[in-house]
Amino acid sequence: MSNDTYEELEEAEQRPFNKQYFLRMLGYLGRYRREVALIGLAIIAGSGVALFEPYLLGRVVDDGIVAKDITAVKRLALIIMGLHLLSWAGGRGRVWLSAVIGQNVLFDLRNDLFSHIQRLSLRFYDKHPVGR
Repeated sequence: MSNDTYEELEEAEQRPFNKQYFLRMLGYLGRYRREVALIGLAIIAGSGVALFEPYLLGRVVDDGIVAKDITAVKRLALIIMGLHLLSWAGGRGRVWLSAVIGQNVLFDLRNDLFSHIQRLSLRFYDKHPVGR
């Protein structure tokens, strides 16, 4: 359980958005451009699959049910199931890759912070109390 008082938590929530801090944190994603681009492509591909499904269902109705062609229904049903499987696998991969990138960014941020703390002089630690 947190030792923060309600006032401290409320104060933290009221801080305005700082664009400089945001851009500084966004800079840590620069090392993972390829992975972030891959996530973006996966999102676009997932949206494309979702848009393609109504077309396939229309084909099931028109080519299969109305024309009474059971092989067309089976074929299109397998295609739809395959697309759902690909969509599910892509979603899982996207979530996993996002988590990996997030953990790597946190690792880089902690490494940079630790390196900075190690470079500070002893005088800094004499003048500044712990936690301030």
